[in-house]
Amino acid sequence: MENTVEIFKVNWKCNLRFHAFASLIFCVLMPFFFDVKDMNEYEMAKITESYLILLGMICMVPVFLPDQDLSVRNVVDAKRTPVSVVCAIRLTQSLLLLSILTGISLLYFRNEGCSFSIWRYFGGTMAGMIFLGGIGMSVLSLTNRMPLSYMAPLLYYAINMGGGRKYLGNWYLNSMSAGSFTEKWYLLFTGILLIGLSFFFRTHVGKGSSFVWIKKIQIKA
Repeated sequence: MENTVEIFKVNWKCNLRFHAFASLIFCVLMPFFFDVKDMNEYEMAKITESYLILLGMICMVPVFLPDQDLSVRNVVDAKRTPVSVVCAIRLTQSLLLLSILTGISLLYFRNEGCSFSIWRYFGGTMAGMIFLGGIGMSVLSLTNRMPLSYMAPLLYYAINMGGGRKYLGNWYLNSMSAGSFTEKWYLLFTGILLIGLSFFFRTHVGKGSSFVWIKKIQIKA
């Protein structure tokens, strides 16, 4: 228990708090970009699916951010607490932050007279966040390059806005605004799978000689 609390404190102080501040500013600016008064559920969905879900990559990509430094990575790998547990605690902290920000945002919409199901929209928004965050985490665990880990989900987001359901099918990000919730299950389970793969690479494939392999890729690039 003490180790868990300590990991929470260190991750917050040295890593997540900066992204939490950026996420808070992101949420505060939302009413300046959108008219949120008295919206119906479809208008609400357009905001959560085109704006709020971007918090997923802001808060989840930093799970592996401290490990970009080889010295930090070696220290974490050498600790008694398994690296998988360390990363899981970081991920839990990021998901808690996302849940709080999403919940507060939805309550704000409700206070502004918007008509929608809070729990349904909370789940749908979180599914999109986890999916985009999972893309960023998997790219970071494979490449160890922070810019690429943000560019990959942003590219998917751009394709989604440009091509929509025609190209992405069940992985369409804006399904709620189109009147369907089914796609959110695909996003959720795919996001969980991507997170699992990123953990596998970081905790097993990404150890020792694999880090050298990553550095070779960076040098060639």
